[in-house]
Amino acid sequence: MSDKNCEPNVHTYTVLIDGTCEEKKMDKVRKLLDVMEAKGIVGDNIHKALTLLDKMMKMKLSPSVVTYNLLINGQCKHSHVDNAYQLICLTKENGVVPNEWTYSPPMEALCRRGSVKEAHFLLKENGIKVNEVIYTTLINVHFQTRKADLSMNLFKEMLTKDCLSNYCMDV
Repeated sequence: MSDKNCEPNVHTYTVLIDGTCEEKKMDKVRKLLDVMEAKGIVGDNIHKALTLLDKMMKMKLSPSVVTYNLLINGQCKHSHVDNAYQLICLTKENGVVPNEWTYSPPMEALCRRGSVKEAHFLLKENGIKVNEVIYTTLINVHFQTRKADLSMNLFKEMLTKDCLSNYCMDV
């Protein structure tokens, strides 16, 4: 692009970074973020957060589950569920144990785009115990997608499992 006197901007880099994330080439993502930073191109908060994560890791600082959860949540709010999956994998690779707050944003994003079965598979695949966080996410997204009957069924299920605190007890 530079050869044709057309400099890449934030949008150009965003598209490149998103595509590179989908290809699971995180080293190239880091390089793109470095180029953006060197050129003084400021991306959105997601890019800033990923840059900060990269810097933390280069400094041998260990991000916590809260750090990863914030990044995963940000990716999901921008409908980048595949990037969120990559961050979940990175979380596990770095010895951090994901929790219900890790899986709640991808589940919500999947449900909003109509991939309810994939959201439920995400739970089962990762052995996530359904608790008030997961129930609340599912109930909320079903109401938002005008599936009140599903929300009510989940709420009733939640009550029968005495799931009103930080855990669910099998009755």
